[in-house]
Amino acid sequence: MLTNDNIQNEIKRLHQAKLQELSVGVFDLMEDIVVEARADIGDYVKFGAYDETLYEYKDGKPDKNKPVLDDEGNPIKLHKSWAQFKNQEFVDSKAIKSIRMGKDGPVIELHDRNRARDKLLEMMGDYVKNDEAEDGLINAIKQSQVFGENDGIET
Repeated sequence: MLTNDNIQNEIKRLHQAKLQELSVGVFDLMEDIVVEARADIGDYVKFGAYDETLYEYKDGKPDKNKPVLDDEGNPIKLHKSWAQFKNQEFVDSKAIKSIRMGKDGPVIELHDRNRARDKLLEMMGDYVKNDEAEDGLINAIKQSQVFGENDGIET
C-alpha cells in the first residue's frame, strides 16, 4: 500500500497538516538547537572557592583564638568550594536535560552541546554548500569541537 502514490501523498498531507496544527517549523527547531549549542553551565550555576582556617575545638565549638598549626607553625587552611543554582526566573531552562539529587547534592545536566552543534552543522550544510564564508564558520566550529571546550555538564 505504501507504494501507491495516492497513499503516499495523503500521508504527506497529514504530516504537513499536523505540523501546521502544532505551529512547529524547521526554524523553531533550529532555535531550540541553537539554545542547546550555546548553553553554558555558568548560565545556570554560580560557583566559587574560599580558604577557611582550621581551629581547635573547645566545648564542641571552634575556638577562634586557637588555630590548628602545621609542622612549620602556620595555621592550616582548608580549601572549600561552593555551588549554587541560579533562580529559575532568570534562566532559560530549555537547555537543561535534568536536575536531580545526587549522593553529594544536586546535579544539573545540560543537553549535549557538541551533538547540538553537529545537528546545526548538518542543517546549515543544506543552506551553505557553496558559500566560502559559511564554510569557514563551519570549519571553525568543527575545530572548536576537536580542540575544545570541555562542556562540564554535572556539578
